[in-house]
Parts: sequence; C-alpha cells; structure tokens
Amino acid sequence: MRWPDGFKAAFSLRVDVESSNCLLKGVPILLSILERYDLRATLFIPMGPDRVGASFDRGRVGSYLKLNPLRKFGFKAILRGFLLPPLDLGEICLRMGLKASRYEIALHGYDHSGWVYAVRRGCPWMVGALFRKGYSEYRRVFGGAPKGFASPEFRWTIEILGMLDEFNFLYGSDFRGRLPFKPRVNGRIYRTLQIPVSLPNLEELSWAGLRDDEALKAVVKAIEGVIRSGGLAVLLVHPSYEVLLKRSLLESILEYVDRRRDDLWIATMSEVAEYWVGLRGFEGC
Repeated sequence: MRWPDGFKAAFSLRVDVESSNCLLKGVPILLSILERYDLRATLFIPMGPDRVGASFDRGRVGSYLKLNPLRKFGFKAILRGFLLPPLDLGEICLRMGLKASRYEIALHGYDHSGWVYAVRRGCPWMVGALFRKGYSEYRRVFGGAPKGFASPEFRWTIEILGMLDEFNFLYGSDFRGRLPFKPRVNGRIYRTLQIPVSLPNLEELSWAGLRDDEALKAVVKAIEGVIRSGGLAVLLVHPSYEVLLKRSLLESILEYVDRRRDDLWIATMSEVAEYWVGLRGFEGC
C-alpha cells in the first residue's frame, strides 16, 4: 500500500462502547490516555437503552466469569433491563458533553442487546427499525450524520449493508480482514467501503487462554507484521475491558505505537476511508 507522507503502514484505534459503565467510567480514562500519548481514535457508541445484561450468551458463562463481569460491566448495568430501568446512552453522551475533536464518534447500532437478539433471531424488519432509530438518535445527540458504522458483535446482514448505502455512510466496519474493501454478496457489490478489524485484541486472546504477557506479544507482533507488509492495522478495544481491567497492557501497546510513529500513519477510521476512496483508480472490489 501507498500511505500518506511516506508512512510504511496505517494504524487506527477502534473503540467499541458496550454499556453505560463502559461509557461513564471507561471512556473518560481512555480519552485521558489518548491525550497523554497524543493519539487519535474512533469511538463507536450505540444509541438507545443500555440492557447489556440481557445480551449475555448463556453458552459463554464461563468466559464471562473469567473476565470479572461485575468490574467490566458494573453491577447495576448487569441488572438493567431486568430489575432496574435501562439508562439511555444518547442522554449520557449529552451529559458528558462528548464531541468529536481529537477523536471520531461513529454509530454502533441502537440498543446493543436488542440488536444482537434481532440478528440472532433473523428478524430483518427489527434490525432495520433499530438501524433507523440509531441513525436518527445519533443526529439528535451529535447534531449531524455519522460517517461510520459498526454492527454490534460484527453481526452484519445484507439488510445492514443495504442501509449503509441508503444512508450514504462513508464506511462500515462489520468484518475482520486485512485491507478495506467493498462487499460482494450474491453477485451484488455494495458501494459503502468496509474497513475491517485486522489485529487480534486482548479480550479475545484472553478468552482463547493466553496469559496477559502472551496476549501483549501477540498484538505487538501483529502490528510489526503490518508495518513490514505496508498494510492497515486496526486495533479493537473495549473500554470496559482494556481500560477498566487491563489498562497497563493497553498502555504498553500504545507505547509501542508511539515509538513507531515514524512508520505508522495514525489516523481515525474516517480519515483512512477518505484516503482509500480517494486513491486514483480504486474500484473497491
């Protein structure tokens, strides 16, 4: 790849917000860390109610317990939607005064728990309704249309790809992969660029049984590989995990990125999308 200003590779930090605890406690700490390292990021925030406890996969109870759910999500957050009324994430954003400055704010669906349920159940009409609610609420909260979108838990459907085109999103981030692309499904090419997550993340590596030091080495090794190949490194983090539970490991990764500034173009995901779309002769297939 040819990146701006002669950089060998590009690096984007994708931040997925899952719950009110993640937004209220994890995001402010993360933003202070980013400011200290002079780094930029893209925050994907869901609109609507926080009902994170309702989205737990019963088949993964052992993994949830291993990752200390009380600290990750907060005791009250786990009960919201069951015994406590859910908090509205859009209203929390307004109270926190979140605005795009050194970071980008993108859309992460509507009702994170309800979204996952609708896709699991194969309810396209419900997914469509949630998408439109999320888009409308984002505009109300942030005063403009989002450039980027990421489906909760990478649960994409052809209806979602179609709505990204319909609402003229600059990009989506609904897949794993190496480089940006335009999806081809059943012979149809969707015009909205997809920027995939290309690196392993600490939480998933922990679920796979790696120790903290092993997970850290795996992420750093993956970034080194991207620099050698001249590709795109997109690191996914959840403030509820990497910030509240594994802050020292996250800072070790960011310190490494900071040391490699001469090689890495550190950009938001919308900046990567705008650059990629602007490449001469890019057809996107």
